[in-house]
Amino acid sequence: MKTKIAFSILAILFLFSQFGLSDGYKVPKYAYSLDVCDIDNDGDIDIILGSNNYGSDTISILMNDGYGNFSLSYLIRSNFVNIICSCINADNLPDIVSHSSVDSAWVYYPNYGDGIFGNSIIISKIVEQKINLFNLDQNNSPDFICYDQSPNGILGALYNNGSGSFSHCDIFAPPYGGISEPDAGDLNGDSLNDILVSDYNSGVSIFYNQDSGVFNQQNIDINPVTHTYIFDINNDGFNDLGLYRHVFFPGGICTLKIFVNQSFNFILTDTILFPQGTLFVNFADYNNDNYFDIVYVRGLWSGSLDSLYIVLNNQDLTFSSPDRYYVPSPQLLVVKSADFDGNGYNDIAYTYYGSQDYVTILFNDGSGKFVENPLTSINAQVDKDIHFNVYPNPFNSGTRIRIANVQYRKNLLQFIYISDLKGNTIKYLPIADFNSLDENYDIYWDGKDNQGKRCSSGIYLLECIVGNFKYFTKIILVNN
Repeated sequence: MKTKIAFSILAILFLFSQFGLSDGYKVPKYAYSLDVCDIDNDGDIDIILGSNNYGSDTISILMNDGYGNFSLSYLIRSNFVNIICSCINADNLPDIVSHSSVDSAWVYYPNYGDGIFGNSIIISKIVEQKINLFNLDQNNSPDFICYDQSPNGILGALYNNGSGSFSHCDIFAPPYGGISEPDAGDLNGDSLNDILVSDYNSGVSIFYNQDSGVFNQQNIDINPVTHTYIFDINNDGFNDLGLYRHVFFPGGICTLKIFVNQSFNFILTDTILFPQGTLFVNFADYNNDNYFDIVYVRGLWSGSLDSLYIVLNNQDLTFSSPDRYYVPSPQLLVVKSADFDGNGYNDIAYTYYGSQDYVTILFNDGSGKFVENPLTSINAQVDKDIHFNVYPNPFNSGTRIRIANVQYRKNLLQFIYISDLKGNTIKYLPIADFNSLDENYDIYWDGKDNQGKRCSSGIYLLECIVGNFKYFTKIILVNN
C-alpha cells in the first residue's frame, strides 16, 4: 500500500517573522544542534543547543519556568558537533555531551547543579564523526552508538561502566562506508536494544544485540536509505521499522517505508510518499491518542515556502493532510518535540543553521495544531474531582498510585501509563474490571518499563485518559 502525503488548501498556515516573535529566542549564530531535557531537575523541559560561530563556540541553555517561558544563559565551550543531554556520571544531574575541537575527542561537561558546569571530561577519542544516545546493556547507564557517514565510515559503540568512563567496540565496517543515522530499540523481545542502520553497500540491516558488545547482522532491505527509525507505529506494543530516503534531484519523490513487526518478523506494509525536497522526518504523538504522528521539513529549493509540516496518524497506517507552518531559512532545520508548557501535550522547538539564529517554540493547542503562545491548561472543563495521590514520591523500589473519585467516570477509563518527559510511553499500567472499580482506584508501579527493565532515575509522567480528557501528574524515580 502506498500513501501520499498531499497538500490541502484547508491546511493551516502560520506566518512567523524572523523578528519580534513572542516565542522566539535569539541565540548565537550558526546553531546546528539542539536537545531537550530537564537540565536543572525542577520538573520541566529545558532546551540546550550548540552554536559554531567560527572559533567562538557557545552552548546556549534556555531554562524553562514550567510554563513555556525561557531565560537564556551561555557556556563558552567547544562543541564542534551534536549536543546530547544525559546523566553520564550517575549523579542524577543531566550533563552535556558534545565533540570538542580543542580536545579532539567526544567529551561531556559535568553538571554541578545551580547552572554550573565543569570543564570537559573526555569520553573517548574515537574517529567516528557522530554519536547517538542509547542504552545498549543492562546497567541502565547511557551508552552511545557512534558512526561515520564518510566513505570510510564504521559503526561502533561506547559502553558506559556506570560512572562516566567508557569502553569502545567496533560493530560494523562496511567496505564503502556511508553509514546513515542509526536508531535503536528492542526488536526481538529480549529487552536489549538492537540497532537499525543503513550503509551504501549492504542496504538496511538490523544488528541484533547479544550483549557484551556482540551483534548479529540481518539484512532487511538491499536499498540504502538516509534515515532509519524504530517506533511502534500501530500501537500494538511491538517496535516497527521506518526507512526514509530523501531525493534531491528535481521531480524526485521521497519515501518512508513502514515495516510492521509481526511476531518479530518485519513485513513491508506501507510506503508513504513525500514531496521533493523533504529533508527531515521525525515522529511524536501530537494529539495524545498514543499513536506516532509525523513532522517533516521541506527545503527552499523544493519550490515551497511552507517548510514545516505536521500530519496526524489515523490509527490505520494512513495519515491526515498536512498542516503547514512557515519557517524562515529551513535548509538545516533541527526539530525536537517535548511538553514545554506543562499541559501534557508535545510542543515543537526548532532552530536552523544561519547567520541570524533563533530558537522558536510552537505550542500544541491539544489537537495537534500549533500556536505561538504557551497553553498551560487545556480542556479546562475537566472534572476536577478526579485526582492522583502518589506515595512515596520520590520513590526508589516502587510507589503506590491512587486515582481518586474515578467511579463517576469508570466506563470512560481508557489508558493508564507512565511516560518520560519527551513523550515516550515507558509503561502501560493495567486497568481493573470496570465493575470492580471502587471510589478510588489503587495501582502499583515498580519503576520498570514494558520490557521489565529498571528505568533510569528521573522525572516521569503518570497519565490517565478518561473519555476525551487527559489527567497527569509527575513522579520522581531515584535509583540507588
